[in-house]
Amino acid sequence: MAVLRPAFQVTITNVDKDGKDVGTYDVKAISQITVNQSSEKPCDSAEVHIPTSKKPMIKNDEGEEVELITPKDKLVIKFGYIGEKAERVTVFSGYVSWVSPELPLVIKAEDAFRKAKHNYVKKTYGTDSNPVWYSDIAKDVLSHAGLTAYIPTPEKEGDCRTSSLELKEQTVAQAMARLSQDTEWIHFCLPGTDEVYFGPPFPYQKSRKYLPKDAGAESSRLLYRIGSGREKSNVEEGSMPSASWGNIISASDLKYQSQKPYRRVTCNLVDTKYSSKSVKGTAEVPEEDKECEEQEVSFTAHYDFKSSKAENEAEARRRAEERRAMLNSTQYTGSFTTFGNPGLRHSQIFKLESAEHPGKINGYYEAKSVSFNYSPTGGFRMTVEVRKPPDEL
Repeated sequence: MAVLRPAFQVTITNVDKDGKDVGTYDVKAISQITVNQSSEKPCDSAEVHIPTSKKPMIKNDEGEEVELITPKDKLVIKFGYIGEKAERVTVFSGYVSWVSPELPLVIKAEDAFRKAKHNYVKKTYGTDSNPVWYSDIAKDVLSHAGLTAYIPTPEKEGDCRTSSLELKEQTVAQAMARLSQDTEWIHFCLPGTDEVYFGPPFPYQKSRKYLPKDAGAESSRLLYRIGSGREKSNVEEGSMPSASWGNIISASDLKYQSQKPYRRVTCNLVDTKYSSKSVKGTAEVPEEDKECEEQEVSFTAHYDFKSSKAENEAEARRRAEERRAMLNSTQYTGSFTTFGNPGLRHSQIFKLESAEHPGKINGYYEAKSVSFNYSPTGGFRMTVEVRKPPDEL
């Protein structure tokens, strides 16, 4: 069996004042690379530390020496392993946002959603006689930053309308944050593209698969194990064995929840068209359930109200029940650290097995966030924050 050695590839493409690519620069040595991905942040970020005694320079059209690496240049980071059938995989593609003025040389970058932070929108959407779907607003808002909306849900499923949404000279990023707040949808830039996913949380669920875009046959899901147990076979139901990536190196930040912390969960459901209209729905754990603690929690959600009050109240109760099930589920929360795998992305589903709680905790989890870290001394590691998808509770 070949010994796999971690490898990196960092490529910087210089962009001129007209936005044209004018040359590339491959980084030969690094002291550290960090890439952060998260389903709760629309913009992935990266940071590269380069050990050098002087900054790389280049001559401009006037023959003057200027810094080779500047903000707005493109940055691509690939990780992988040198060995049998091992390839480097792109984990970050974006734009340089900051270059350290002094040595040591540090480069920070953000993905294509960075453009949403530097372009503005000022517009009012919808009227009482002509309410507008939030999905259509997102398409228009993102176009102000040269971005395209990727909204894969069935026609209007989970979407809602508004009769008056005023955006007062705010950035596209701020406008998208408002849309996500009103709809309870998430948004993030699809890696390596100018497309922004805008849709329901947990986009990789088996029941309603919104990602990946080219969804065909169910791909093998990665398996991670806590402890040294091997009591479960590494097999996906009805498929070939899935890919195992060894044991978890550190699970000290991974917490096992066995008790039910919330006795009562209340949903305050607000009409998207008329914010003065609202109904409440409550989900409670029966008093005879002694394993449940006595905490209570409430949250606000938005919904395109129906004409029937009973229907709206039923929707509020359904959302409260869904939130209660998620909060009280037997599961792991927190994060674990393991060997770096460039094939794992945030929002993807993977299988987690435990020798400590066999049979109880084994199941599928979502990678809420993934942080890759690479250095010559520390090797290639990643920290994965986990949570349970609703259809696996």
